[in-house]
Amino acid sequence: MGAYGSGLKFSEESTEEHIKLVATDKSPFPFTISLHVIPHEANHSTAQIICDAELNMMLKMMVVKPLKSLFDYIIKKADACYS
Repeated sequence: MGAYGSGLKFSEESTEEHIKLVATDKSPFPFTISLHVIPHEANHSTAQIICDAELNMMLKMMVVKPLKSLFDYIIKKADACYS
């Protein structure tokens, strides 16, 4: 996810159960992405992705697909880490 990698950084607030990514100056708009992981038992967790972005309607239409792609990528990587 090269295009996203340069526009995101890990927040200092991140922990193993709460990963927080924040937009850098290279991002075209300000946003944060939080991944909350709730372990239940061995090899079973629940995760929730929350995106907080300041978007006008035009920008929202432009970024829906790239953000969905990013969320799918995050889910795939989280699944690999927590499985």
